[in-house]
Amino acid sequence: SLAYAQYNYQPSTAFPFGQANPEAPAQIKDYEAMLGVCNCTSERRKPDCTWDEAVDMTWTWSYILNGMGVQDETLKADGAHSGRIRQFNTDSSKWYVHWYSSAAATPKLSVWEGKKKRRKNHLIQRAS
Repeated sequence: SLAYAQYNYQPSTAFPFGQANPEAPAQIKDYEAMLGVCNCTSERRKPDCTWDEAVDMTWTWSYILNGMGVQDETLKADGAHSGRIRQFNTDSSKWYVHWYSSAAATPKLSVWEGKKKRRKNHLIQRAS
């Protein structure tokens, strides 16, 4: 049915982190290796460039928007949760990344754009 087809690539029992929509730009698979849940630690630099203490974190990645976008969410032990929604723009060949956080309700999500670069088998997304 038409209604079912609209949600074929959403997270489901068979695909708990969704699937890439075949009609999405090929770049939607740039983050495919990240899909799932990772229990890890988050390390941040302080303003003086020294490292802050590591914080336990659960990082979850999934396809959203029926496989047309990618979302990641961090749930940190210190309560500093955040997430990003990524959409690829074929006109500019750039990712548009919308960032949000639990620190405060935001009337307008901050947005930055970037391109994927590879260095020694690492995916690096740089702001333009």
